[in-house]
Amino acid sequence: MSMADKPELADRLGVFGKIDRVVFRVETVLVVTALIIMSVVVFTDVVFQLMVKIDQDLTNNPGQAWTLIVILLAFIGAMAWSGTAPVKSMPARAGITVGSVVAIAGCAELLVIWDSSSVYRLVVIAMAIPVAKTMWSLGKRKELGLFAVATVLALVACGSLPTGYSWSQSYSLLLLLWVGFLGASMAARQRRHLKIDLARKLLAPAKVPLFNACSYLAAAVFSGIVFYLSYIYMFGSDSTYLTPIWDAPHWLPEGLRTELMSGFPLPDDAPFTRRFMQVIFSPGEPGEVPDWLKVLAIPVSFFLITARFLGHAFVFARMAAAKEEFVESMEAH
Repeated sequence: MSMADKPELADRLGVFGKIDRVVFRVETVLVVTALIIMSVVVFTDVVFQLMVKIDQDLTNNPGQAWTLIVILLAFIGAMAWSGTAPVKSMPARAGITVGSVVAIAGCAELLVIWDSSSVYRLVVIAMAIPVAKTMWSLGKRKELGLFAVATVLALVACGSLPTGYSWSQSYSLLLLLWVGFLGASMAARQRRHLKIDLARKLLAPAKVPLFNACSYLAAAVFSGIVFYLSYIYMFGSDSTYLTPIWDAPHWLPEGLRTELMSGFPLPDDAPFTRRFMQVIFSPGEPGEVPDWLKVLAIPVSFFLITARFLGHAFVFARMAAAKEEFVESMEAH
């Protein structure tokens, strides 16, 4: 029996495979969302910096400022004109082009006039409307409900953004870090990670499962060690992330707030939940990305990678015991 045409090894892992599939979907949503946020935030910051420069040059160097304005408007107009190529009527095409230029210029000016929270709320609404229309037309009512809840939460979250756009770089780097590590976890699930295929391709199909089982077990051991070290680094007794909490959030139960603010240092046998709360509620500078949120990507991703490597090793070990054949290819299995 050949396993070459099997879409995913997770199909042979029972409940673990189902859980892994759900986790993979969550990872996909997080990665796609993070990429969209990164693109919007970076683009917005670039446009804001450009508008600030133009406003300053209008006072200090009007000639240079107007030259830049004309070049930008001409570029936007050319792009809009090219995008309206399917429109046959020239007056309509010209009107759409002019309207697009005015709308884009007005949106760019809003970046200077409005605060960042209002701007991003407008962006969220502008992006949510076409998505909601598409989901409604496709009849995805449940998904539309979840999307509406997510949109409302995004609008609420925009209210807690720092003023201005100086934070965009640090937040984008945080998202890039998580995208990279979660992407590695997703690649491990689909067997698209870096691996040496020479030995696999030289072996007979009947011997590949045993080789894969051993190699994935070794990879799981290595990634498990990295997970353990990253866990100790964040939550171990000597971790620099375990710091006293001076002002726990007021929405926590009063008993828990009192315990968090007075129960330090932690005993060596403190449970993980207590250590985790001690880290995430540790004091930080307003508007800055907490260091623990950056480092947390390492243990989370390597825990998932270790679990998936162990799953691969288990499946291939069962295939080897059943004397199944497996044809290695360049695609995911």
